[in-house]
Amino acid sequence: MNRSLLSRILPYLLGFYALALAAFFLYSLLTFPGGQYLASLRWEYAAKRAFILFMDYLIPVHVAAVAVAASLSWEAPRPGEPPQPFSRIASSAVVAFLVLTVAYAALAEGVAPRTRARLDEMSYASRTAAELRRQEDAAARRGDWNAAVEAADRYLQLDPGNRSMIEQRLAAKTRAARQAAPAATPTPAAGPSVDEADAQALVERARYYVSQKDWFSAHYYAQAAVAADPRRRDALEIMSQAAAALAAAPAATTPTQSQFFALKRDALDRLERGDAVGAYYAFQSLHGQNADDPDVSRYLDQAAAALRRTSFFLDEARRVELLPGTQGIVFLNRWDAESAEAVAISKMVELPDGEAYFYGIEAIRYDADGGVTWHFTAPYGKRVENAVLMSAVDRGGPSVPVQPLYLQGARAPAERTVLRLQPGAEELRVLSSGRPALASMNLAEMWRLRNRLASYGLARQSLGVEMSMRLVMPFAFLVLSILATALGWALRLRTGRLSAAGVVLLPLLPVVLGLLSLLYLHAHRLVIGFTVIGFGLSTAFIALAVLQVVLLAVSLALLAGQSSR
Repeated sequence: MNRSLLSRILPYLLGFYALALAAFFLYSLLTFPGGQYLASLRWEYAAKRAFILFMDYLIPVHVAAVAVAASLSWEAPRPGEPPQPFSRIASSAVVAFLVLTVAYAALAEGVAPRTRARLDEMSYASRTAAELRRQEDAAARRGDWNAAVEAADRYLQLDPGNRSMIEQRLAAKTRAARQAAPAATPTPAAGPSVDEADAQALVERARYYVSQKDWFSAHYYAQAAVAADPRRRDALEIMSQAAAALAAAPAATTPTQSQFFALKRDALDRLERGDAVGAYYAFQSLHGQNADDPDVSRYLDQAAAALRRTSFFLDEARRVELLPGTQGIVFLNRWDAESAEAVAISKMVELPDGEAYFYGIEAIRYDADGGVTWHFTAPYGKRVENAVLMSAVDRGGPSVPVQPLYLQGARAPAERTVLRLQPGAEELRVLSSGRPALASMNLAEMWRLRNRLASYGLARQSLGVEMSMRLVMPFAFLVLSILATALGWALRLRTGRLSAAGVVLLPLLPVVLGLLSLLYLHAHRLVIGFTVIGFGLSTAFIALAVLQVVLLAVSLALLAGQSSR
C-alpha cells in the first residue's frame, strides 16, 4: 500500500469528467433547437451548452466519481508490511480537492457567465436572422428589391456562409439595378475643396461663393466656419452679407424661379430659428422640386441632423420593431422623499452600432402624498445617451408626429417628449423580467451593481440569495469531496472481486450520491433564502461562513476517522 489515495482516484475522476462532458455534448447536439438557432451555430451551441450543463452538474458528477473511486481504491498491504496511516494516504487527495475547488470557482465565476452570455447572444442573433429573412422574403414578394438587398446584407452579417441567402441577395441586387432609373450626375460647382475642420478653408470657400453671387452657399460655409472657430469675424461678416442678400430676393427670369428662391429663404429661416422639423420638411419639398440644387441638398442634410437631436424618423423604429430584444423591462427610474417615478418598457431592441429603440413605453410619477403628477404612454422611443426621445416624425412628408399621450397631468413643453433614464443599457437588460439575467453575471458584477439594481426596484433579497449561493458553491464542492472520500473509503471493497449484491448496488451509488448532493445544495439555498430575507445580507454572510467552517470540520473529522486496514 505505497500509492497515495490521489493516484488511485485520479483516473476515475478524469474518466467521470470525460464521460460527463461527452454525454452532455452528445445530448446538446441531438437536442439542438434548430428553430431557435442558426444551423451554422450547431457545433458552437453544442460545445457551449455541454459546458454549461457540465458546470451545472459538476458537483454531483464529482461526488459520484470520488465515492466510487474511493470504494474501489483499497489495496491490501504486502505480507509483512505494516499498513500506512490513513492520513498519509489521504493527505494528497485533500490538497488536490483544494486545487480543484479553486479551479471550479474560477470556471464558475470566470468562464460560465461568459458562456451563458454567448449563448444568449447566439439566440438573439438567430432570432434576428430569422426576422431579417422574413423581411427579405416580404420585400422580394412586393418587388421592393432595394429593401430586399438591405435585409439580405444585414442577414449575411450574422450568417455569412449561408449560400441560399447569398444567391437571393445577388438576384435582388440584379433586379434592383434593373429597376433603378438612370440618375443624372450633378456637375459639382467649381472652386477650391473644403476641409470642414479647417475654418480658414471654410472662409475661403464662402468668399468664393460670394464672388459667384451664390448667397446660399456663401451663408452655409460662413456659418460652418463660425461653428469651427467662433473668433472668425470675417466669417460673421460674410454671414451678415449673405443674409442681407437673401433678404432681398434677386430678380428672377421666371416667376417659378423667384418662388423657389423665396421658399429656400423661408426654409433657411426656419432652420436658423430652431424649427428643425419644419425646416426638414421645407427643404425636402424643395429637393423634390429640384434635386440638383446644391443649397437644398446641403441644408436638407443639416436640417435632418438637427431634427435627430430632438426626434427620430418613424420608419427607423418600425423597421426594427419586429427584431428580437429585451422584453418586459420594469424599474423605478427615480425614488426619493419628494417623488417616485416608475417606468415600464415592453421591448428594447439594441442594434450593433449602439442605437436602441423602445416600444410600448409607460411612465408615471407620484408625489410625496401619493398623487399622480403625470402619467403617459408612448408607442416609440429612441435612446440618445441617457435619455429616450419619444417624438417620431414621418420621413416622407409633413404629418402629425407620434408623441407621448398624457393620461394624467402634464410636463414642461421642453420635457414632454423626453424621458431621462437613470439605468444604463447593461442595467436595463438585467431589469428585464423575461430572462434569467443574474445567471449571466459573475459575482463581481452582481456585487458592483447590487446597490444600483436595488434602487431601480430589483429585490435586494433576490440579489442577496444569488450572491450568497455563489459564495457557498466552492465550499460545497470541497466539503462534499471530502465527505464522498470518507463514505467511499468506508464502503471500500476489501476483496479482489465484487459480491452479487455489490454488482447490483455499485451502479446505484453514483445516482444516489448525485441526488444527495443536489439535495445538499437545495438545503443550502433554503437556509440562505431564510437568512437573507429574515436577517439581511451581512448577517447571512456571517452565518454562512460559520456554517461552512463547521461542515468542513465535520467532514475532515469523518475522513480522519477512517482506518487504512
